[in-house]
Amino acid sequence: MLKLILKYILLILLSLIIAILTIEIGLRSIQGWFFEAPDYLEYDKELGTYPRPFFKQTVGIGAYRNVIQHNSLGLRGPELKTTHKLRIVILGDSYTYGYGAENSGTIPSQLEWFLNVNGINAEVLNLGVGGYGTAQSFLRFQRLSYLKPDFVIYMFCDNDPLDNKEFIEGKKHPPLPKYHRSLIRVILRRYSIALQSYFQRKLLLEKPSPKPKWIFREERQNVGVRSKIDTEEQRLTTEYVNKIAELSDKIGAQFMISYINYCVNIKGHASLSPTTSVFNNLFKDQGYQTISAAERIEAYIQNWEKFRGEIPFMGHFSAFGYKPYAETLGKKIVESYNKKIN
Repeated sequence: MLKLILKYILLILLSLIIAILTIEIGLRSIQGWFFEAPDYLEYDKELGTYPRPFFKQTVGIGAYRNVIQHNSLGLRGPELKTTHKLRIVILGDSYTYGYGAENSGTIPSQLEWFLNVNGINAEVLNLGVGGYGTAQSFLRFQRLSYLKPDFVIYMFCDNDPLDNKEFIEGKKHPPLPKYHRSLIRVILRRYSIALQSYFQRKLLLEKPSPKPKWIFREERQNVGVRSKIDTEEQRLTTEYVNKIAELSDKIGAQFMISYINYCVNIKGHASLSPTTSVFNNLFKDQGYQTISAAERIEAYIQNWEKFRGEIPFMGHFSAFGYKPYAETLGKKIVESYNKKIN
């Protein structure tokens, strides 16, 4: 009887091992055999999380691979230049940070390249961090304001208002575990990214229509429906935008606001998303200079097959997808810079 029980126990254990190995092989076939989770953050008492200085890691999903690298300040990109005519900092979340792109393909990096080829010796610093709202962006900018940029650009994203509320309430970015790369965390991340990659491919890359009605969707609203914005989220967002603007003015920098979220209809016309439209009106009423990339997005969306294939990482873009944002900012910076020196 005892032998029979042991036999069944061993059989169950063997079945579990085979099941786990099968799942792991399946996940690795989706994500790549040498997948590494992007653990680029460390705990920060004030901000919750902060990019690790001198961090370097390869991120891979399937055939897709890129390297993310931080400098000594925890900024994504190379060490600071010793000489430059113009310094720009860009504040924002994971889109500013550049999920899905190599260091050279992020909005800040492409903006720097655009300015340099247009005759401006510029340095563009990437202060974007995944999950940051306006409040955390301000606090990080405040910490690095000694860099004294000439321009400060805040990249507004639809989820920033909610991020602000959760951060102030203490619900966002709790302390990270002591062992940041714990096995269970890596496993959970592998599972979640595998599922996201699968559904992303189904929804975006295998969609039968060559141009879906909407490309950029809001997280908490139906596209095209202008819902009422939570008053506390609105108050906090405008409060911290004002703080960014005040600090920019104090250090002699020109402040601008640009946007991440756009809707593109079946005819290829791009417009600000409903939430972004609400805040755009608020920012304009306060006299802030705002920049829309809708025109450049419309131009790029004509090559929909390429654009659709360039969304490789958790709904973010690669270099091609970030390019219209960088070009839009570049044209505005060139225009403003030429006015200053003439």
